[in-house]
Parts: sequence; structure tokens; C-alpha cells
Amino acid sequence: MKLEDLKFRTPCTVPWDSMKGSDLVRLCGQCSRNVFNLSAMSRKAAEAFIAKTNGTECIQLWKREDGTIVTSDCGRVERPLDEPPQVLGGAPMPYPG
Repeated sequence: MKLEDLKFRTPCTVPWDSMKGSDLVRLCGQCSRNVFNLSAMSRKAAEAFIAKTNGTECIQLWKREDGTIVTSDCGRVERPLDEPPQVLGGAPMPYPG
């Protein structure tokens, strides 16, 4: 499954910066679940993570205006400083594997 095809069952509204942990995984103080940052992974690792967990884990990711999901191997993202990328979070819907 391509990262751009992810659909979220219930998008999370808890800010990533409010969670404690590392750049890769943080603990949500509201629901006490681990939230994994797909944008800190390579595209290959993020897609493997989604396939392995089948949409059961909460994730955080950054999405460009063109719909591309930002991953660690994307290279530099150019954008105006006052226009941050869209941030999506929550548990994606399971998909048939």
C-alpha cells in the first residue's frame, strides 16, 4: 500500500509536540497509546510498518500540498516558513493485505 492511499478512521487532534518521546515514537498523554512518526522513517520502512501493523497503530505524518507524504528519504522540503505542511495523525483504517 502506498502511503498516499492511507485513510484515517478517526484523525487525532492531539499535537505531536505535546507528546513525550523521540522523533520516531511518542506516548499520547490523552489515550496512552504510542504514536509512530512515519515521516521520520524511510518510505520503504513506513510502508513495511503499515503492512505489518495493518492499521492498528496510531501514526503521525506530514503531507505536502500535492498529497505526497514526507518521509526521511524525501530530501529537503521547500515551503514558505508561514505555511507548515499538513499534519495528520490517528489510526489508519485496516486494509486487506
